Amino acid sequence: MSDDRLNELLNEIKRISPLPDDEQLSEELIDRYYDIFEQIEKYNNPSVIPILVNSLGIGEGYGVYQSVISYLEHFDTEDLLPHLFLATKNGQKGARKWGAYLLGICRDNRALPSLLSLLSDPEEDVRMFSIIALEMIGDSSVAPQLQYTKKNDPSIKVRKYAESALEELN
Repeated sequence: MSDDRLNELLNEIKRISPLPDDEQLSEELIDRYYDIFEQIEKYNNPSVIPILVNSLGIGEGYGVYQSVISYLEHFDTEDLLPHLFLATKNGQKGARKWGAYLLGICRDNRALPSLLSLLSDPEEDVRMFSIIALEMIGDSSVAPQLQYTKKNDPSIKVRKYAESALEELN
């Protein structure tokens, strides 16, 4: 498969990105996205990382997002990290959520500042996935920030996630 074809596929993904929240996501759109993604999957080119991360919506994409995450996981951490740092800092809410999750999968302490900053993100899902990622990394130095989140976050769900993460870190 040629680089020209990959660029065409990536441009198609860009045109429909970011995908809407699950409540607004039509079956037709997610099917179209998945058909394009299945073709992209045949490439092992790190240039796909930022486009795929930034294409994800805030929900679960009816299970499709997990396929994208599984594909992205196979890339080298050094290829992933710069794109994930950008996504968690400047991306749409879905890119911040899934970028945080992928940072957790990388289990690299260089991700801690990005993840800690997401604890104050306006989106509940982003804050929850940041906590999940911090727990995956397992560095107990984040306990004070998690303790603060456990006591002060406006969402009971986020506070419960923080409490659970603190239990795992101890």
